[in-house]
Amino acid sequence: MHTELEKEAISFRDPLDFDKLKNALVMTTFLTEMWRMYPPIARAQWLLLNDVEFSGFNAKKGMLLTYSCHGALKNEETYASPYTFDVNGIWMKTPVGTLMS
Repeated sequence: MHTELEKEAISFRDPLDFDKLKNALVMTTFLTEMWRMYPPIARAQWLLLNDVEFSGFNAKKGMLLTYSCHGALKNEETYASPYTFDVNGIWMKTPVGTLMS
């Protein structure tokens, strides 16, 4: 992975634009896995604007819902090895833009 990342970074030319970055599969793969392992925020909150039913739980308008980003990204039901930094797994085989679908 290090070699591929280095080659991709060296291939960039000035001026660097968004289209070049969004097509940088190796860098996107690396950054996506880095953000999964070490999310830039620990938790997030949503203020409900309407009543919501989710998995049998009824949440009322005006409630403040807080969830753990770190916990969600370490979910063993979602990730085979949630505490392992692995850019060579599914990330390298998945097209950019569908990494989390």
